[in-house]
Amino acid sequence: MADQFMADGPGVSAMCADRADLPASTLTEASAVHAPGAPPAFQVFVDQQRIVLVGDVDALGSEQLARVLAASPVTGGTCALDLSGLEFADVAGCRAIAVWARGLAQRGVRLELWDAPALVRRTWQVLELDEWASVSFAPAA
Repeated sequence: MADQFMADGPGVSAMCADRADLPASTLTEASAVHAPGAPPAFQVFVDQQRIVLVGDVDALGSEQLARVLAASPVTGGTCALDLSGLEFADVAGCRAIAVWARGLAQRGVRLELWDAPALVRRTWQVLELDEWASVSFAPAA
């Protein structure tokens, strides 16, 4: 059944590894993308030029989010960060997104923040992050 779901489903793939061969930091990064058991505070799902961020991002997880976003396979054009499942993001979480957005812009990629919660929009405005990292806020397509 799992093989059939991966073949016909929403683009799921399996990742197998011997935990003894991987450093703890690698397992921590991978757990934000794929985690058996209890989920981490946030998760990231990638679907081509659309990245979905769900859960909570605070100061404790913002560095991990920054590393996961930086490693995402985004190419030119426009990328969407779907925040419809984001329940909470503090200043550090918004800053991690802004740093990533600025890096994307330097590579010629425009970032759209889809369905950003009011708290994210307000934080972006109060910190004037739009003057540092250009993004557009939009409803999910």
